[in-house]
Amino acid sequence: ILASSFLAELSATAQWDLSINLDTHANHQGTHLTNQKEVWTSINQIFSLFKNTPFGQTGESLFDRTTFLVISEFARTPALNAAGGKDHNPLTNSLLLAGCGVK
Repeated sequence: ILASSFLAELSATAQWDLSINLDTHANHQGTHLTNQKEVWTSINQIFSLFKNTPFGQTGESLFDRTTFLVISEFARTPALNAAGGKDHNPLTNSLLLAGCGVK
């Protein structure tokens, strides 16, 4: 639906929310990697969809014409807490930019 709305020029911007829980206040080592793989697999799937969707007659893909920003609301503390988890760290974060305009 997202790619179709861009191709039909019904939308120029969109927000896609993943509902995968990365909140690991306990058992970080037992759950975080599995959850991260699920998140990045979902992101890879949407990137692949946009890369495999032709855009116009230029030979470009929809990915070539779309800029993606992937970000979470906050990062995690670097050290494990007493429960073997990681707490919220609003002082840092990471993001991913991909697609149009990003080398």
